[in-house]
Amino acid sequence: MELGGGVRVLADLPAYPDNLCAVGDGTYWIALPSPRVPIAERLLPHPRLRQLAALLPDAMQPQPRRYGLVALVDGEGTVRRTLHGPAGHYSMITGVRQHGDHLWLGSLTGSGVARVPLG
Repeated sequence: MELGGGVRVLADLPAYPDNLCAVGDGTYWIALPSPRVPIAERLLPHPRLRQLAALLPDAMQPQPRRYGLVALVDGEGTVRRTLHGPAGHYSMITGVRQHGDHLWLGSLTGSGVARVPLG
């Protein structure tokens, strides 16, 4: 991202990004709460349709997928590693932080925090 208000796409991520955390070696972990949802992707270029969809009852709105996902990117935005939890036991990951050889994960919907070994 540039300070002058311009935006540069750093990575074409397979999911919607939330928070990120610097590792300290020029890489960053990004929390990815949900893989992309096809209907939501089709609505992105249409702000008026998104506003209408937001008025629908929750059950009719596009729903995030239950899937655990974080990505490690470098300073250029290249994805270097991803960790997946396709069963969705710990999903909606909104925070990630590396400490030593473990990742600590926070979730919008999960109870407690999760610790994942990197080895």
